[in-house]
Amino acid sequence: MATEVDDWDLPYPCEVVTLNPDDDDEWDSLLFELGREKTRRREVYGDRPLARCLEVARSNMARSLVIETRYVDLDYRSEYSAFYSKAFEPFHDACRRLHFFATELDAEEVTRLSPENRESYLGYVVLRPPQVKAAVGRTMLRPPQRDIGNAVRTAVREDVFFFGQKLTVRAVPFMQQDARLGTCAHVAIWMAHYSAVRADHRVARQPIAEFSLSTDPSLGLGRVTPSPGLTLHQMSDVLERTGLSPIYYECAHLTDDDLVENRRSSRAQRVTRVCCRYLNSGLPVIAVVSHVKSRSRLARKFVDSPLHAIVVCGYFRSGDEVLFVAHDDRRGPYLTYKSVMDDYDEAWQEACRWDHVLAPVPQKLWLTGEAAERSGAEYLIEAARVAVRAGVEPAQDVLSRHAAGKLRFRTFAITGNRFKRRVGEAITDPGVLRTYREARLPRYIWCVEAIDIDANSKDEPECVLAEVIYDATSDARSPRILATRLPGVIYVDRPDIPDWHLKTGLSGLRESFGQDSP
Repeated sequence: MATEVDDWDLPYPCEVVTLNPDDDDEWDSLLFELGREKTRRREVYGDRPLARCLEVARSNMARSLVIETRYVDLDYRSEYSAFYSKAFEPFHDACRRLHFFATELDAEEVTRLSPENRESYLGYVVLRPPQVKAAVGRTMLRPPQRDIGNAVRTAVREDVFFFGQKLTVRAVPFMQQDARLGTCAHVAIWMAHYSAVRADHRVARQPIAEFSLSTDPSLGLGRVTPSPGLTLHQMSDVLERTGLSPIYYECAHLTDDDLVENRRSSRAQRVTRVCCRYLNSGLPVIAVVSHVKSRSRLARKFVDSPLHAIVVCGYFRSGDEVLFVAHDDRRGPYLTYKSVMDDYDEAWQEACRWDHVLAPVPQKLWLTGEAAERSGAEYLIEAARVAVRAGVEPAQDVLSRHAAGKLRFRTFAITGNRFKRRVGEAITDPGVLRTYREARLPRYIWCVEAIDIDANSKDEPECVLAEVIYDATSDARSPRILATRLPGVIYVDRPDIPDWHLKTGLSGLRESFGQDSP
């Protein structure tokens, strides 16, 4: 029996479109053809995420687009099964998937890509059927390399099967809320969840509809489907159900307890420190923001304003300021936030302020980042004093830089196995290398590094003076130290020799053990 098809399913199996990164009209026409609003205005509400996805592909010099038709997407099929299949209006059950390449392809090359074509793969965007007003489904697009490529800290790898050929993309997952079954909170949870799945944090893959269906109505007000949105309690509960334990922070009540010697900082700096510790660990965080319509900074009042969830995936420094990179499902992926207190969107004339932060972490990461940094900063200073008194003169470098205000601390979580691998990439001293590789480490550890500010400001890769390693399952009131390295000496927790240490010739700066440069 023949199956009826329409334009959405054609041409089968795909269409190849040649792109010119320098042609504005061509990209505007592409948005018009693929979007739902049928306008070339990029700031429109419904198609703005799609417009931003196209901008990201264009910034990466995309020269070919392959539109894969009749694509069966796990996430949309979950939405279709849970919601759209029950509507009176008939909805399509298949999607389209847009594949971007930085090389030019023709139709004959689609099923036999050259090595150059494979290497040029920029990622994909899943398009929901045209009856769904929110076009952008599951998306994995390489970050804009020329603009913020080095700022993105939570990119994960995905293997993509393209007509029987395996391609690879490193990206931060993105999705647009459909505003019916799922809201901004649902897709923010999904982005954090899918990142954890692809990062191998031992989290079982769940499709987007499961986050709506698993919502506990007793933790909020109103119905679950169609969803009016999630409360903070519901978000925390859903995250826990997916295998990610959320650590909650209320931005207005953050303190400076994580700083040494009773220093004081602003609310924006406190929020920045909290977020950066998890981003340095490759873990995206969810920021719940207030937003208001106002041109005037003086007229902006965020009290009782609507709340919206975004996913923070990176940061970079601009002078003394830290700017964040985030996914906003209403506006698109890889957006720059200049302020956590009063960021402004010109297109919609809308300001936002970060009010709450949820850090979805693996379940065996019990110790918080601020507890590790507070303890580690104090301990490294005191350990340096002890080492100097014991005759380890190179340890004086830590004390001298600290006294001159030239020392800052960087904290990140990492698996024990990955830490040992990166030790081998950053250190050649045989004594230090063997000591770290023989150390008994848990699944996750926290590493607190002492950074030389002067070396780091010159973008030198060697800027780390010392580090201390903590057991991520230990108590925040007395975190368990597993290893300490200072210039000239390394200490490791050994059950056979409690006071074991090794003097080394490693007394200068080294590269960070983290996945990104400080």
